[in-house]
Amino acid sequence: MSLDDTDRDEVIRLVSERLALEQQQRNWLFAHVRHPDFPRKVAHENDSHRLAAAAVDAALKHGATYEPRWIVALLGGLVQTEWVVSVAERMRNEPLPPVDNPFSSRRLHHGWAFLNRSKLRGVLETSLVPAAKSVLVVNGPAKSGKTYTSDFIQHLCRSASAAHALGPGDPFDNVSLELEEDEGSVYGQEQLATDLVSGMEQPSTPPSPAGDQRDRELANWIFGAAASSQRRWWWVFDGFCNEDLPKDTKALLGRLLKRVAKGGPAGNRVRIVLVDYRDPLPDPVAIHAEEDELGPPSGVGELYVREYFDEFFGTGGVEPEALQLVTDQVLADLPDGDERLRMLMVRIHDATRKLENQGPGDA
Repeated sequence: MSLDDTDRDEVIRLVSERLALEQQQRNWLFAHVRHPDFPRKVAHENDSHRLAAAAVDAALKHGATYEPRWIVALLGGLVQTEWVVSVAERMRNEPLPPVDNPFSSRRLHHGWAFLNRSKLRGVLETSLVPAAKSVLVVNGPAKSGKTYTSDFIQHLCRSASAAHALGPGDPFDNVSLELEEDEGSVYGQEQLATDLVSGMEQPSTPPSPAGDQRDRELANWIFGAAASSQRRWWWVFDGFCNEDLPKDTKALLGRLLKRVAKGGPAGNRVRIVLVDYRDPLPDPVAIHAEEDELGPPSGVGELYVREYFDEFFGTGGVEPEALQLVTDQVLADLPDGDERLRMLMVRIHDATRKLENQGPGDA
């Protein structure tokens, strides 16, 4: 994104004047541009004018692919004069620039790390091409990060750059249904259908029964809602391999899988992700499915953690030795059991916040 020199200088002047009123100037910036990547893009400056220039330039250079765009959020913190409003509107409507591949992101919209998962990234990147595999099955040991699959898909759905990378077409979104172990026996097909349609923000009153193939009626209703939404979809089903799941619910899920695998206007609009699903897939579905088998939590180690810190801080003035020290500290004495991945994510999050809040020379 760009402003001409005159407009840029005026924005910097206005931001500088606003910062001069604050004791914690960086905190004011980050209260208005709330994306977790913004702090590490803004150089540490003690002078309010230089800090304003660093913030405006970072917003223009790095913030065009986020929603809201960083420069628009920054302008929102100023007195809303006619000129400020007009510049914000112009920046909001400026076409997206070429972007880095969002499917390679190692940090999600809520600020938590997302490590490894190369198979998932590749499958999702190609999943909305009509000829692509239409079902992804994610399995692995307990606490190996299977549920992070849904978090990554939600991140992509919030990313303007992901939509841009997939080219023209309806925007895409997701519905994630997670079935708790004690819910299986009471989760009927009517509830599954209603949850899916409601998740797509469509009218959620199912059609009245009209025959002896209720799963077909409900599937038609669901795919009709998907088409009416004018969006493309990832549907994520987590825990639906429950042995207590009613037969009619399994029948509806099976019909959804077959419709998606078959393709056509409705099927090409939807991709399905099955998390923690060991049941065999029907033959027409299996040939259209990819499998992502995760290893144990202990497999997420130094390589992936250092990769994360290099990506976010390696070009920001933090020395390689300091990044290796942080990596070693994050991994020190981690258990190999069920708590490993959760503890690792918390440590990476805390280390990231610390690096973001200190100057390069302090690392």
